[in-house]
Amino acid sequence: MSKRIQEAKNLILKNRYSITEIAGMCGYSNASKFSAVFKKITGISPREF
Repeated sequence: MSKRIQEAKNLILKNRYSITEIAGMCGYSNASKFSAVFKKITGISPREF
């Protein structure tokens, strides 16, 4: 699994940041691209996670 996606999962679990903020923290230029990559790797969207 991508290190960026693993870090995103950790940030999502902390429940302090929006998906857009997490996308930026993990190096993605926009939330749409981040969400697509997250879903491709994990099988679920960041919001579902």
